[in-house]
Amino acid sequence: MMHPEIFGDKFMNDVSRADLSLQHISSLMIMGGNFIVGKYQLEYFTDNKERLNRVLAGVIPWLSSTQGFSRAIAQLMVYQLIPRVIDVSSSAVFD
Repeated sequence: MMHPEIFGDKFMNDVSRADLSLQHISSLMIMGGNFIVGKYQLEYFTDNKERLNRVLAGVIPWLSSTQGFSRAIAQLMVYQLIPRVIDVSSSAVFD
């Protein structure tokens, strides 16, 4: 937490990789989730909508994982990220 750029840059590179093990991506999503939408939010992520879009794009493929743990973490992250990336209160979203 003292050096969010170090973790943030590595996280941003790895979250979109499809060649990571399920254990690696699960751990990455847990840590990223805490730093993005959880108790330990970092401005590195919360103040940058482009980064949130990239994280959302990297997490969405894991929604169809056959491994339930990584799928559940991805579901929680997507549930929390969508309102931060898209204005869901707007009726234009549903038109």
